[in-house]
Amino acid sequence: MYTEWLYEEHVAPDPDDGDHRCDGTFQEVIDFRETYLVESDYAAGITTLRQSMLPVVGFNPDAGPRMSFFLYDMDGRQGCSHVMLDEHPYGPPGAHREVEAPAKFPKLSPTQLNDEGSSGPSAQFVYEFERYRYWVRDDWELMFAHDADGTVTDGSWRDLHDAHRAGKDIKVGLVNLCADLAGESREHVVFSPAGSSWTHTPTELIETQSHPLVRVAPGKPLAYAGGNWDVAWVFIRSTGEATIRQLDPYTRRFQDRKTRLGCRWYVR
Repeated sequence: MYTEWLYEEHVAPDPDDGDHRCDGTFQEVIDFRETYLVESDYAAGITTLRQSMLPVVGFNPDAGPRMSFFLYDMDGRQGCSHVMLDEHPYGPPGAHREVEAPAKFPKLSPTQLNDEGSSGPSAQFVYEFERYRYWVRDDWELMFAHDADGTVTDGSWRDLHDAHRAGKDIKVGLVNLCADLAGESREHVVFSPAGSSWTHTPTELIETQSHPLVRVAPGKPLAYAGGNWDVAWVFIRSTGEATIRQLDPYTRRFQDRKTRLGCRWYVR
């Protein structure tokens, strides 16, 4: 994602705040390693590796250690959820309110705040950037696909096996990964880079573990709300067997859930 914004409006709107030698336009590029496709016509991206930070300042001194999962929809809507990583005792989820943007932020919309005071707060808003562009890598090639029962629907095991042995990058498209989450549910695919992957020639088995990703109830638009998201790692086999290791953002505890998922396997 490429955006442009003014430092004195977006980061340091008060004359006594920030380094005003940096006033003017910043160009920002954000890597959305996780993307959603909802009902084949609606897309969104989520950051998965970002700590809270401020340009020029560095790590946000007022936020403490936390993961910041920015969500950008294709229509310009934005959101952010957090998992707080410090040892501060946080309260339970459930506090929701809409707040008007301060006058000093002229390009920020009213903001829906969810689960304030918990270890998993989130927000939905629109910031009207000077420029807002998607950049898409279109060189991923579908090598293999199967449904939740492991029935092959596209490509071949041999092609994916050969690409794997050649050291190519692998990305998975996990079909209906978030169907169990509270809220609106639609057909969807969650795309994530794969980490460690394994093939086994005698059984024509392929296994992989996704990078960390954020699961969100797949509405249109994709949006954070109280209790409709979590953080997960997914282990999946070409048989359709899968384990979702879920991190509850409110308790910061893990649980494993066995399921079956269709999957599309891409390489480049």
